[in-house]
Amino acid sequence: MCKRLSILIVEDSESDTELIIRQFQKANYDITYERVETDDQMIAAIEKRSWDLVIADYFLPEFNAPAALAILQKSGLDIPFVVVSGAIGEETAIEIMKAGAHDYIMKNNMSRLVPAIERELKEAESRVQRKQAEELLRSEHIMLARTEGIAHIGSWGWNIATDTVNWSDELFRIFQRDPREGAPSFAEHPAFYHPDDMARLQQAVKAAVADGTPYKLELRAIRKDGETRVCVARGVAEMALGGRPVRLFGSLQDVTELKRAEEELRKSEENFRLSLDDSPLGVRIVTMEGETLYANQATLKIYGYARIEELKRTPIKERYTPESYAEFKTRKEKRERGEVGPSEYEISIVRKNGEVRHIQVFRKEIWWNGARQFQVIYQDITDRKRVEMELQETLDSLKKAVSANIQIMVSAVEMRDPYTAGHQIRSANLACVVATEMGLPQDKIDGLRMASSIHDIGKLSIPAEILSKPTKLTDIEFSLIKEHSQSGYEMLKNVESPWPLAQIVYQHHERMNGSGYPRNLKGDEILIEARIMAVADVVEAMASHRPYRSALGIEAALEEIEKNKGILYDNDVAVACLRLFREKGYELIAQKITGTV
Repeated sequence: MCKRLSILIVEDSESDTELIIRQFQKANYDITYERVETDDQMIAAIEKRSWDLVIADYFLPEFNAPAALAILQKSGLDIPFVVVSGAIGEETAIEIMKAGAHDYIMKNNMSRLVPAIERELKEAESRVQRKQAEELLRSEHIMLARTEGIAHIGSWGWNIATDTVNWSDELFRIFQRDPREGAPSFAEHPAFYHPDDMARLQQAVKAAVADGTPYKLELRAIRKDGETRVCVARGVAEMALGGRPVRLFGSLQDVTELKRAEEELRKSEENFRLSLDDSPLGVRIVTMEGETLYANQATLKIYGYARIEELKRTPIKERYTPESYAEFKTRKEKRERGEVGPSEYEISIVRKNGEVRHIQVFRKEIWWNGARQFQVIYQDITDRKRVEMELQETLDSLKKAVSANIQIMVSAVEMRDPYTAGHQIRSANLACVVATEMGLPQDKIDGLRMASSIHDIGKLSIPAEILSKPTKLTDIEFSLIKEHSQSGYEMLKNVESPWPLAQIVYQHHERMNGSGYPRNLKGDEILIEARIMAVADVVEAMASHRPYRSALGIEAALEEIEKNKGILYDNDVAVACLRLFREKGYELIAQKITGTV
């Protein structure tokens, strides 16, 4: 198998270059080479690629071996440099060797070339390996020093026979002693520790020297300036074959900041526990499985227990109502699958005396005694739930009362003007369907139903002959008609209702661009319920018969909405209305609204 070799040859003779190459080929080498004759060519060749060795003739017309060697050394490359010359004296050869050449070969003795080169290549490889090992060792020393500094650990070694101690730089930093002062003998170094710790240290060292017993002690180190540092000291002996200790190795770790942090953490946890004990809210610390680790007095009071032991031994199933227990199992199963459960929820608990209480729960992950646990906060909302229920009952009663009053108003309008009554019913039906199509909440739809079923109630104040006039209205008559929004508002503004009925009636003739009446409102100034009512009102009015004209038809009404969506009419409302008629087949109906909301 051929051995590959790349050679940079400094030579002005092509025949001598071929002679060199043949020597390597005879030795079964696959040669890559380049011949250079000047310093510029050599510099370019070195920059262009890497070489295994350089072979140089000593004398060239424009160049020589010493100059070539200088270029190689300046490049920083550590590769064999061998001089091959036909006329070089011994003194010259010695000089070039002193300058850094690795060998020289006479051209009349080329049989030495390959063996000499192979030797130099091996030495070059050894130099590289040695350099790499030295670099690795230096890096390890640096890394060790950095590690000691990060961990605040200093190391030392005591030669028992000579009573000398070597300390690491970190140990000097711990004691704040200048390394230039020299490390004291081991007999002196215990003076660096607090007097109250001396006996324990001396006893530990004595045992280590006597039989190799390792030790670990917490001591107080005294710095040169008198400051005390808390340290952990460790020591172990190296024993000779006869069981006699020859050296003692040890380390000293400055744990002052760690101790301070632990103390602050202890105080913080103590204050935390005190704050939990005094909290008016119930607080439990539980494991992932639900085991109680801590419960404050407020928690025990909520459940009616005297001691935490009662809470712990009472199964969860007995502490919850059946519904809340089923919800608890669902939350627990999700957590066990690794899913994130709710951080806030409500439960119903059963107290010790059987009373059911409603609790709002807040749950979050915390660290407790160095482990991942959960903090569960309880707020008794039983009274609030009762008040909410009472308010809801009051609201329901109010809605029923309003609904009854609305039905009375609808009947009054119906008796006076059948056309107006039918228009209101059909408009109300359409308005509610549009609102549902848009996804409005049910409470808004309920309010819209009430308002739209009496949106023209203000027309009760308009003379009947104008409302039923079969011919075109005069300007004065139309201005009276336009007053019905204001009149309707005046009739409804003092009606107690959970919905803005008066405002919806007041605004149902307003337009998005401000061209409506009676107040020229625009855009978001108009309630969404009034914007829906406006579209439903126009569609029903145009599609239905009136005393003064025949019905224009549903297509004409939808074209009006299409043409003016985003201008007169709310774009979203118009789109929903058009979709109902054109895609979902909605038809205007005149079913009378009965019953309560």
